Amino acid sequence: MTALEEYRRRLEPRLPRIRDIALLAATIFVLVGRFVQAGDHSAQAFWLSAISVAAATTLWWRRRYPIAITCVGILVCALSGSNLMMLVAICTLAVRRRDRWLWILAVAGALTDAVSESFRRTAEDYPTVLGSALFAIAAFAVLGAYIGLRRAYLDGLHDRVRQAEAEREARAAQARLAERSRIAREMHDVVAHKVSLIALHAGALQVTRAPDADRVHRSATLIADTARGALEDLRGVLGVLRDSSDEPAPEPPQPLLRDIPALIAASRAAGVPIAEDIRADLDRPAPSVLAHAAFRVTQEALTNIHKHAAGAATTIAIDGAPGDRLSIEIVNAAPAESSATTTLGGSGAGLEGLSERVMVAAGTFEHGPTADGGFRVFASLPWPSRQPDSPSS
Repeated sequence: MTALEEYRRRLEPRLPRIRDIALLAATIFVLVGRFVQAGDHSAQAFWLSAISVAAATTLWWRRRYPIAITCVGILVCALSGSNLMMLVAICTLAVRRRDRWLWILAVAGALTDAVSESFRRTAEDYPTVLGSALFAIAAFAVLGAYIGLRRAYLDGLHDRVRQAEAEREARAAQARLAERSRIAREMHDVVAHKVSLIALHAGALQVTRAPDADRVHRSATLIADTARGALEDLRGVLGVLRDSSDEPAPEPPQPLLRDIPALIAASRAAGVPIAEDIRADLDRPAPSVLAHAAFRVTQEALTNIHKHAAGAATTIAIDGAPGDRLSIEIVNAAPAESSATTTLGGSGAGLEGLSERVMVAAGTFEHGPTADGGFRVFASLPWPSRQPDSPSS
């Protein structure tokens, strides 16, 4: 910032007061000049001029009390014959308000100015004097009205800009919150599932008194592979959270219907006895929202089995076809006593997230305990026969 710009920045807040001082000084100078020019140095003329000068100092408060100061200006015009204070007050009144008070005081000021000036001229000049007074009053009133309307327009523009900025910031904050919620759901769905698999494999080794070397090697390999996958997913989530750029983060690859059997196989390899009844053709193309919801329902149900019912007999039934509905039912038996050592805690947020996902896909979602102490998860999703432009396949 240059020195001139710095000077202007400091001077700008003081400009209204500087203008007020200059205007007040000019008005007093005109009033004193008219007294000197009149040549009447009598005591009465002196006191009238002194009263007019004292009244003119009220221009300092013309913005706060425009009607009262305009009345004082009309009185000064009647006493001294100078209409400068009255014109300034009417201009300020027009800036502040444009109602009947403006027109009443403008007409009163014009008549007062014409009558006061007519005493100094012949009677034949009265129409000319009245016309001049009306023209001067109208010019200052129009000037003040223009300034007032322009200020109101600019204030309205500034308000709209501030409102638009506030709305933009609110939308950005809402978008960030929605993105963080989406990332949190993805972290819960992906990372929690893989961590539960790791816990299952480790728990199986823990409860086995004398595992053979091959079993230990297979379990250790599965734990290592699953841990690496969980770390990669976690790095991806944290990378999105740490990214401070305004560019939208790329969408991670979305799960497909044909990925569900591999998901079931991973849980079966971890020691969950699963009986599957898949009658739907999962290799058929399906909308991404349907495939995503179906995969997450299966994944979250298996994750909960890993946490709370490890080793419990589980049945997975998937049925449906394009043009109808895709139904997924996962039922596990009551957990065995021996699974208590591998039971993990849960917050219950996963089922709430599933309900939201299924709702987005225009489906229905049910979950709850069964009569024999197990747990049931059921989702029914519409499967349109006409595929979108970019289907999930």
